Amino acid sequence: MPIVPAAPLALSTDQRAELVRMATSAVLPQRRVVQARALLWAADGVANEEIARRAGVDSDTVRRWRKRFADDGTAGVGSVAKGRGRKPSLPPGTVAEVLRLTRTESPPGGAQRWSTRSMAARAGVGKDTVARIWAEHGRTPRQGEAPGETAAGAAPEPVGAVPTMADVARRAGVSVSTVSYAMTGARPIAEVTRERVRWAMLDLGYTPNALARGLRGKRSRILAVLFPKNEWHIDLGSMEYILGASDHAQQRGYHLLLWTTGAEQLDDLAGLARQGLVDGALLMEVRLEDPRIDVLRDSRLTFTMLGRNAGPGDLDYVDTNFDQCATLAVEHLAGLGHRDLGFVHQNAATIESGRGNAIRLRDCMVRAAREADVTLTALTCSRSVEGGRQAFAELIAADPRTTAVIAFNEQATPGLMAAAADTGRRIPGDFSVLAVDMPAQAARMATPTVTTVGPGAAAMGKAAVEMLIRRIEGGQPARPAQVLFDGELTVRASSGPRGR
Repeated sequence: MPIVPAAPLALSTDQRAELVRMATSAVLPQRRVVQARALLWAADGVANEEIARRAGVDSDTVRRWRKRFADDGTAGVGSVAKGRGRKPSLPPGTVAEVLRLTRTESPPGGAQRWSTRSMAARAGVGKDTVARIWAEHGRTPRQGEAPGETAAGAAPEPVGAVPTMADVARRAGVSVSTVSYAMTGARPIAEVTRERVRWAMLDLGYTPNALARGLRGKRSRILAVLFPKNEWHIDLGSMEYILGASDHAQQRGYHLLLWTTGAEQLDDLAGLARQGLVDGALLMEVRLEDPRIDVLRDSRLTFTMLGRNAGPGDLDYVDTNFDQCATLAVEHLAGLGHRDLGFVHQNAATIESGRGNAIRLRDCMVRAAREADVTLTALTCSRSVEGGRQAFAELIAADPRTTAVIAFNEQATPGLMAAAADTGRRIPGDFSVLAVDMPAQAARMATPTVTTVGPGAAAMGKAAVEMLIRRIEGGQPARPAQVLFDGELTVRASSGPRGR
């Protein structure tokens, strides 16, 4: 008679998360672990008969588990029907401690393995309690078993050691090569064998490294974020881009490697690109003439830019729409009556290096000011509070009529505001401040809070990683993917009408 699968078990997001936690637990009773796994199989549409075979029970038991779950949810997983005379559950803390000691500490007196007596003395519980915990978690020596052997005659898993592939093979009853095939997909194996290997890995807490997990598709599933730190640390704004990229990469099953080597250290970058450690790269702090691009192209490593060079051509990128952001910032201040503006941007070294975002925004600000018929005094500024103070002094010296400033320098903005206040200028009554691409967290921490213009940094990081993954996996069209994010004006307390 053919097996007719039952309808897949419906799970909410929270229920699935709780069942996964139970199925991978090392401290819950084995019956709860097995039932949680069975319910997850049921949610995946596995037939009751197949679930029964995998779990080592009969089909009626699987049906009872499903019904109990339908009635009681996850609270019913592993529960025992009334009147069956089962022992009460042990305190979770006791179970966790005995299992921890079993895994991480060596037996006393040079013994090859723990006895119930020695473990009871170490954990401060009774021998029967130890025996019960070990039995429920598959760790009790069988009767007639010689010390230092399992029932099959093999050496026991080393106590306190990190689980190995050989341990997984022993637990699953397969060869080491079969475990490797199950993880990498290098050769076809039966689904039931793959499941045995999978659960053995969960039981032992075995975690293959990222390279091994990625070998199924001949990929490492690691992406490099190329962020040249140079002489400064990573600021909040940059971290928002990176965290947005990291969160999305994890959702898509990838890991991020943050590579902070300087942009000029091309030999190091070439080595990273050619050794096969990463599947692709996200290029940040892009220069108009960026030598890293040629290195990545020569190595044939897939990459996407968060930013863009002078002529991106057929390269993929996600960048800010600087024309739109500059126009939005200038029009906001001009609309408040300000006719004499300052623009404080990055330090001279950044401009000289050809950083694309700094040069593009500077040029766009000059153009936007001209179109709005306002004057604009632009100057460079070091990335520090003291640099902001100095920039304010230089700005007022260059044009004493200045009543508002646009800053593209997160670290210097508080210094600008403090220097204005020191001269008796009230913000925003006498002097307005607007920051470009300043994180909301930093803007809200300032006094007064800072009006900002900029795109969502986390959203841009997410978009860049998605673009890169699609290119790696062949889901991106052949034509280049090039996206500009518009900025959004968030009015806070630092900008207001021009004073008389």
